[in-house]
Amino acid sequence: MKKFIYYNTAEVKNSLNGGAHQAQFIQMFLNSPWLSASSVYANQNGNIWNWNKPVSIHVDDALLESGTAFPGLFEYASSVGRSYQNLTVVGSKVTITATPIIDANVGPKCITALFANVDSQGSQLTGTSTIDDLYAMPYTQIRKVTGGQSNNGDMSGNTKSASIVLKYSPTRFNNIKDIRDNSNFHSVLNIGAGTGRLPPERDRICFGIVPVLSNPESKVPCVKILLQYKHEATILFSEPFNNNNVAVALPAEPVMDIMV
Repeated sequence: MKKFIYYNTAEVKNSLNGGAHQAQFIQMFLNSPWLSASSVYANQNGNIWNWNKPVSIHVDDALLESGTAFPGLFEYASSVGRSYQNLTVVGSKVTITATPIIDANVGPKCITALFANVDSQGSQLTGTSTIDDLYAMPYTQIRKVTGGQSNNGDMSGNTKSASIVLKYSPTRFNNIKDIRDNSNFHSVLNIGAGTGRLPPERDRICFGIVPVLSNPESKVPCVKILLQYKHEATILFSEPFNNNNVAVALPAEPVMDIMV
């Protein structure tokens, strides 16, 4: 069992689509060594979601190194992720922070909500979803982000950042007793082909921004933000292919002198 941490940062810029507000979000897997699930509503209709490090999706039976995975898992032939047949995420913690950034000479933006929620079959949200839709969904957290009064992200003291911390346990979320006995939560590797499959059960976190007001008198885009994403996961490895294990070495037993 070993802990992995993934970091990334994105510039998120919102726009109005034909004068209408747009929700803007992506989805990440919570119980898979490969993280990206969907970015359909990230860069649509003039919206921008620019990651510092590119994010890509892994599909079943693709090469292990294809798709965004936790650093240290599959990069090299000796990487721990290539030494076991089954990889099982036993718990995750996600921290998302949104900070207003300068968008000069564009005037104030609408008060914006940073949100995150957990689902088990893919998000039902779309680009036209509102904050009211989020309030009706379970496992949802919402925090307010405020831009400047003259320029979004200015230093006038009128800005407000937001942060969400979400902890995920696959056993509690799915109401199962022992994840080790449930193959639906195992990612399976084919070491000969160098490929891997996502677990059949795929829980996700959906996170992004949405206007706080669903029907304002004057519509303006959401606050332009710097979004920081930190994803920590503990992965259980089973059915080893070789002796490149990650267990802590045990001290040798002391040698006892034998008296004759």
